[in-house]
Amino acid sequence: MKLTDAIDLLLIEGKSRRLSPRTIEMYVEKLGRLRQYLGDVETSSISIHQLREFLSTVPIRSGPRYYQCIRRLFRFLVSEELLEKNPALRLRRPRVRELVIEPLTGDEIQRLFATARSSMPQMRLRDTTILATLLGTGIRAGELIALRDEDVRVHSLLINGKGDRQRIIPLPLKLSRMLIKYRALRPQGNVAAFFRKRTGEALSYNHLDVIFRRLSEASRVKVWPHRCRHTFASAFMSEPGANVLALQAICGWRVLAMANRYAKVSYAALAASMDAHSPINALL
Repeated sequence: MKLTDAIDLLLIEGKSRRLSPRTIEMYVEKLGRLRQYLGDVETSSISIHQLREFLSTVPIRSGPRYYQCIRRLFRFLVSEELLEKNPALRLRRPRVRELVIEPLTGDEIQRLFATARSSMPQMRLRDTTILATLLGTGIRAGELIALRDEDVRVHSLLINGKGDRQRIIPLPLKLSRMLIKYRALRPQGNVAAFFRKRTGEALSYNHLDVIFRRLSEASRVKVWPHRCRHTFASAFMSEPGANVLALQAICGWRVLAMANRYAKVSYAALAASMDAHSPINALL
């Protein structure tokens, strides 16, 4: 079987399993690059050495995603009896150094909102509402894109998360008012999507990326949707008496370990402790 046909079959299988559009897009992009690198060869001719060489050419930060897609493709082909041997069986996951994502500061948040409010009139309300929703609820970019009119209630959001898992998130009063105002003044369109382009079409991942690139460049603040989620979680756990189980429920993590990453002493508290208790104080 040719590599093109194998990828197409995997995409069909993924859609039948109702994988998220973001996951399907990832398969298309990552496996499309593999096909471009190897050519439309017979899948039975692909060796682990070729796959290793390919992984050595991809961006370092993206390596694990490419690895994930490659492994998924060949596991699928073997399970469907379309391939006898899995060339990716002994493929090793690329190691990537874990980078620290710093939450946005109060000043950076103010600059971002000031930039969003200075956008063109038809975009400023949408952009400020999107920014407020991501910062105020911690939802994922894909969950924001997937919001439908019926999911946005007066006091809560119904979130359709990963793996078709739903959850309800309470809304802060100020954010609730912003969402109501946006719904009343947004462009009209025959779509169920809550957030829309100027043309009335549903907002897409690519368009959301454009919005955040524009905000970053104009405000000189490095920001992307996941940094907003990280900022929300960090701020949530910095409050006295914050409940890590509540954070898990709000953010939709399946395992508590994800929420526990934020249940740490804040940098400000660490700095205060160092000032108060460091042995160097005895020298002064």
